Amino acid sequence: MNTALNRTGILNSTLFYLLLFGIIAKFSLQQSLNYHKTYRETIWRGENYADAGGYYAHLIMWFDLGYKSKNYPPNYQYERGSGVTTDQTSIVKTKYTCGVAYLQTPFYLANRLLGNLLNYETDANSLSNKKMIDIAASFYLWAGAVFLFLFISRFTKKLYAFISVAFIVCGTNVIYYSAYHTGMSHIYSFFLSALYLYAGWNFLQSKKNTWFVLLAIAGSIIVLIRPTNILFLPLLFFIPGGNKDVLSIFKPKWIGIALLCLAVVWLPQSIYWYQLHGSIIYYSYTGEGFTNWAHPKLAQVLFSPINGLVLYNPITLVILGITVISALQKNWFSVYYLFLLLVMIYLTASWHAPTFGCGYGQRNFVELFGAAALPLAISLQQLELKRKFILFSLLLILGLSTTAFNLKLVSKYNHCSMATGYWNFDNFWYNLSFKKVVIKDDFNHYFDKTRTITSNNITYLRIPSTDEITHLLSISYYKVPPNVRKGFFSMKVRTAKAQPGFNMELWVTHQDSIYFSTTMVYIDKKMTPGKWNRVTGIFYIHIPPETPRECGLFIYVYNKDREEIEIDQARIEIE
Repeated sequence: MNTALNRTGILNSTLFYLLLFGIIAKFSLQQSLNYHKTYRETIWRGENYADAGGYYAHLIMWFDLGYKSKNYPPNYQYERGSGVTTDQTSIVKTKYTCGVAYLQTPFYLANRLLGNLLNYETDANSLSNKKMIDIAASFYLWAGAVFLFLFISRFTKKLYAFISVAFIVCGTNVIYYSAYHTGMSHIYSFFLSALYLYAGWNFLQSKKNTWFVLLAIAGSIIVLIRPTNILFLPLLFFIPGGNKDVLSIFKPKWIGIALLCLAVVWLPQSIYWYQLHGSIIYYSYTGEGFTNWAHPKLAQVLFSPINGLVLYNPITLVILGITVISALQKNWFSVYYLFLLLVMIYLTASWHAPTFGCGYGQRNFVELFGAAALPLAISLQQLELKRKFILFSLLLILGLSTTAFNLKLVSKYNHCSMATGYWNFDNFWYNLSFKKVVIKDDFNHYFDKTRTITSNNITYLRIPSTDEITHLLSISYYKVPPNVRKGFFSMKVRTAKAQPGFNMELWVTHQDSIYFSTTMVYIDKKMTPGKWNRVTGIFYIHIPPETPRECGLFIYVYNKDREEIEIDQARIEIE
């Protein structure tokens, strides 16, 4: 009896669920740090490169180098990719607005302060600022999930509020943009949409200035980040139980506060636009627009292996089904949310680039998915109250299975879809595949016995300083799964250097022809001299499809600094 009461107490504890969301956020941060550490040398995967570099550029303009291009080093725009340019105009040019920079500012300044205290680098391209973005994204994932949970738990049991938010966070591309594309706008917009709903509900209940200011600021920033998000704001008028009070927003007092918040939020952006273009309001996406409005690419947006909304977020079908049923029951929040989803699908399909470039499952829907947690939680509670346990169980099974599907896809997804066309599914099936091949060697049977050393019943390989290229592992290429993308490598290494001067290389060859070669990206190059160190890394593999299957796949040690190297327990997993 006491156990049951304690369990009930835990399930009713808000702190318990906040801790659970903290575990999800911690998982996201670990994935983010590991991912970016692995790909640190691949600059276009950085946290502040390309689009993310455009958002990040505002921090540099505000706190470091100002708006004038002449203040920037020649390599700055290369480090930020296409997100910003400093050689076209006298003012630094970026088409991306400063909404994301607002939310990153506390983390940027905190990193600057810690850097000054602990004496580490905090310049624009420093590793600390890249990690700062990872930390910020995980925090806003947690905060957004918490605000959604607190909002939904006003209408359902806390357990169902948690389950629905967890399904949205882990079962959609929300988790991807908190763990892998941390500098993009989407996880920040997810947080803002959750804050908007929570602040809106609290304002409607209390009419307090604080809640309305938060509501107005969240709404202003989310529209600044993406203008089409203005369609999200009317959800406030359909919050359950708030319909009678919502018209009070149109009183002069609240209108005045809303306009003041809007002006304050948009002022830095307007100052920037005025300096760059001579106008306080400017459409920065010149040359881009809704050019497909008369023939929207609906099939591609929903089902293409290049970022198809449903294909990458199958829980979307569950969301749509529940929202339709709820709308038919005259739940006006669901009615408007269904309208919002359909309009956004049409607008996305009308955009000149309906797949939105590199991304995971229509990234512009991340900020919209949060609101879906409310009809999902309400449906779970209604099914329980009506004792429809078969439907209740089915809904849970659908939520769990689509979440598992999404997490599997995310774990192998490689930054961009590698599909060669709208309907080429090869790479998509690869991301879902569990196939992999493991190659390893303990060197007990190494073909060149002159290079093996046995000590304390352990046999390891010694590469002398005179050898530049040494064969390490190999396998017949026909044994390697098709469409492979990654090879995870690990080995124990002992050298006299703390910073090893060798690389690992992967080659696919046949006779005198080389069909593919690549160099391993180290996760960590620092070693303790004279002791065994675990070295891990990743091969980024894009073998041409026409490569003959009779080839061999070889792993070599390229001893570029000509040092003596000892190697044990070499292993690679190719998948």
